[in-house]
Amino acid sequence: MRTAEAVSKVTRQPVLAIPLFLALGFAATPNGIAWALACLVVTTVLPLLYLLYLYRSGRVEDPGRIARGERTGPLWVVSAFWVVAFAAYALLGLPEVLRGAFLAYLFVTPVLALLTPYTNPSLHAAGAAWAAVCLTLAFGPAGLVSVVLLPVTWWARTILKRHTPTELLLGTLVSGVLTLVAFYLAA
Repeated sequence: MRTAEAVSKVTRQPVLAIPLFLALGFAATPNGIAWALACLVVTTVLPLLYLLYLYRSGRVEDPGRIARGERTGPLWVVSAFWVVAFAAYALLGLPEVLRGAFLAYLFVTPVLALLTPYTNPSLHAAGAAWAAVCLTLAFGPAGLVSVVLLPVTWWARTILKRHTPTELLLGTLVSGVLTLVAFYLAA
């Protein structure tokens, strides 16, 4: 159970975003790391600060395990952060590989927000699929090693009884397919 909890903590989207954006930034054109840090501010720091605000104001009971009923509003708010930031970053010359990864956020998050009132798509599985697709598209066969995140994430979320296989599959498919579309459009 402890191992499953540890896996669950490190496969949260904000945690996965840190090494992913840094790796993509390193591979990108000059100033890629600076762009990666800019992406991380908007995709990780701002949402975590917003989550902290929601927790302190009593709107979210447990920031580590947000109830389905508490999830939809925050997903829409962070989507709005990302739309504004993506537009600004794209106009300023965000490198293509980072543009694809960031654009995937814009596609996946609203779809998950739309699905959440009806089902409980796994955000962890969505994050693992996002990371696996991004790294594979950016680094080719070497990026395929990241696919191991998917079964490990599925295992942890199943052991912890947080998701059914259908919910894990839904998060994986939504994110995997939309991340592919985002990279195609960003090219």
